[in-house]
Amino acid sequence: MGAVRPNVAELTRVCIYDPAGMAASEPGPGPRTIETMTGELHELLREAGVEPPYVLAGGSLGGMNAQLFAVRHPDEVERLWGRLQEANAKLSPTGRVIVAERSHHRIAEDQPELVVDAIREVVEAARAGG
Repeated sequence: MGAVRPNVAELTRVCIYDPAGMAASEPGPGPRTIETMTGELHELLREAGVEPPYVLAGGSLGGMNAQLFAVRHPDEVERLWGRLQEANAKLSPTGRVIVAERSHHRIAEDQPELVVDAIREVVEAARAGG
């Protein structure tokens, strides 16, 4: 999300979460399950004073974490953005599939403008109350 973060930060506050043991984070207590990571994210947001509602964005494992977070804390999640697939898009009344034709697994690196535009659309809709 390196190319995406600065552009989205022009729109809204951005928090990047690397679960314990991944990317720049130190190892955490085991076992490392998505339930554990999602719970830790919720606790970190609360301790950091980041108030809901949240717009969550995640790809790959981060997308699974974002989905579980939304299921566990539905009153705190305004919108969920991720690697949209047909089934995921149907979870939201405003969901739709976005095809990244010039990308593979790492859309945020291959086509950051596509990710920024999609997140901008979600943030603007959330702010407009729609």
